[in-house]
Amino acid sequence: MVQPEGSGERRLKFYGPNDYATFWQAENAVRILRDHDNAEALSDATHAIELHNARQFVSARFIPASLSEDEIADLDVTGDLVRSVVARFFTTIDETNIEERLREVPFEYHADLLSLLGNNRAFERINAPAMFAALEANGVTLGEMLANKKLVTAYDREVRDAILIDVRAAEHVIRHHFSRDTKGSIYLPKSFSAADSRDALRRYVEDPSANFNYVALIATANSDSSTGVDARLKLAAQRRSTKETKEFFANNAGMKSGCEVAIADEQEEPVVETLDGMVVSYTYGRQWLDATTDEPSVLNNFQFLFEFANRSGLLTLPSFTSDLSVFERFLTTKGRTDYHVGVAHRVREMSSTLQTQLMRFFLSQKGIELEDVIAWFFDKYLATEFGAAGFSFTPTANGSSYLEKIRHLFAEMESILRQFTFFADDGEIDRDLLALSSDSMRFNQIPSRLRGKYLYPTDSPEIVGIMHHLLSDQSSLNYISEELRGDNAVELLARNEVRYEDFEDLQRPLVDQLIELGVLTNDKGQIRLTSIAHLRILVSLHASEVVSYFHLTASERTLADEMVTRGWLRRGSTLLTESEASYFNYLLNNVEFSNGPALRNKYQHGSQADVEDNDAHFAVYLVVLKLIIALVIKINDDFCLRDLEDRDGGSAARR
Repeated sequence: MVQPEGSGERRLKFYGPNDYATFWQAENAVRILRDHDNAEALSDATHAIELHNARQFVSARFIPASLSEDEIADLDVTGDLVRSVVARFFTTIDETNIEERLREVPFEYHADLLSLLGNNRAFERINAPAMFAALEANGVTLGEMLANKKLVTAYDREVRDAILIDVRAAEHVIRHHFSRDTKGSIYLPKSFSAADSRDALRRYVEDPSANFNYVALIATANSDSSTGVDARLKLAAQRRSTKETKEFFANNAGMKSGCEVAIADEQEEPVVETLDGMVVSYTYGRQWLDATTDEPSVLNNFQFLFEFANRSGLLTLPSFTSDLSVFERFLTTKGRTDYHVGVAHRVREMSSTLQTQLMRFFLSQKGIELEDVIAWFFDKYLATEFGAAGFSFTPTANGSSYLEKIRHLFAEMESILRQFTFFADDGEIDRDLLALSSDSMRFNQIPSRLRGKYLYPTDSPEIVGIMHHLLSDQSSLNYISEELRGDNAVELLARNEVRYEDFEDLQRPLVDQLIELGVLTNDKGQIRLTSIAHLRILVSLHASEVVSYFHLTASERTLADEMVTRGWLRRGSTLLTESEASYFNYLLNNVEFSNGPALRNKYQHGSQADVEDNDAHFAVYLVVLKLIIALVIKINDDFCLRDLEDRDGGSAARR
């Protein structure tokens, strides 16, 4: 039913099954279908598109739960008739009536308009000038046109010319090649060549009105002849990006964020954490630090006091999706090969580096070198505690420059990873074989001594749905009323007594589904998580993107095994989790991401900038120390878990 102009009401729009707005429009969709007279010919595209959206609600079964089976059957019949009516309307559009038929289509219907025109072959019947004139009269943008593959294919040369005419149209080229965009696909015409792409990108980087975010995507993109990006273009984009950043912060105070660390002489607590706005401060008690200068305690301080890893031995250092705000996830421009970081990760990266610097400084005042603590772990601890002989780590020589220290530590990092790989595979380290090995270690391929050490979620619709509905801040189950709400459904259920009837009619099918899947239970009308085991596994999957199987209790392992059998989880047997390996790749190389500092590549190849800048080298030295300590934590966890499994007779740990 056509809404009167100026009514202020938004038209019906089907946003998909996972969008919260979909649920609250279901009754309106039923009303529109029932009010439609199938004998009435459609006169404008807006009415046709609204009917098309109403039919999608019925097809996807987003309809009021109060409807009877007969009423649903009647809606199905009406939906089929509406589909024919809408198709008939669009098949009769031609060059003589297109301007009239497409008049005043609202913005939210542009994608539907293009889809229905393409599905009913309007692009094949109507020439480009007439189609483009009608679309532009309705405010349909070039970006919206590029999101429709059939339009781009039908009007190949005309679309190419439109991209090249407008310098700002290069933003669509950038999105197509480099952006990990949530807004949908961008299609480029076949006639748009690599030379066209490079020319468009070059002119865009030079354009004074270029968007900083898009220039940054070019700056971090991989060099690729097919996209038109080479070293010169990347350098131009990097210089422009640096210039824009300096100018922005020179003229804008911005919001202060960061980290501070200090040692307090009178503080009794090991650590006191305070937050001032977005600046986190950690104060460490000197009494605690003075009492923990032996090698095991120093390494324990990194894991537990500085919280480099959680109680399950999972590093806290990577960037996790759960740490990203809604703005950072959906409203920022992300490169397709970017490591996606937000404020939380940047602060954690800063704090962990400062904590490493603080510990190194504190120990040096006691005559202890942090590198010697690392050497103790490999040279003595592993052999004494686990009978793992043959490991070695050589600290950097006294008097070495930080540039020399960095290059040496990268070589030692490679060596200890190779040593661990040999020990995990063979149960010993063959020094002759080690000397012949020269291949670079891949962080995601370093084996664990435990089979099936980690659990990852699969792409099964059931576990994807469970994770979204229970733990996403975008779930439709997070809000019932002002009194019953949470950041996610788990929080809502954990903090409140929520009864089944508290949920809205349109929420109950999701609750029923989660009960049927066994993750929720209806306990005399109160909705709860089925068990603590479910809670621990799901929360770990959400927060750390993985579960450490051998840190689970017996009942939790039983549940995890069931989830593997159901195809919800898969097991992996590596030293580092996938997120941890990605974090190392981001910082050290270009294997996986294009926006990282690639520290190992630059220092091993002698291509680092600021060769004489000792402060810059010192900052990198701290990062490398931090990463080696993180590896020490992971290797120790692997040995400890294997030792426990062997003592308990756990067959799952045996390789």
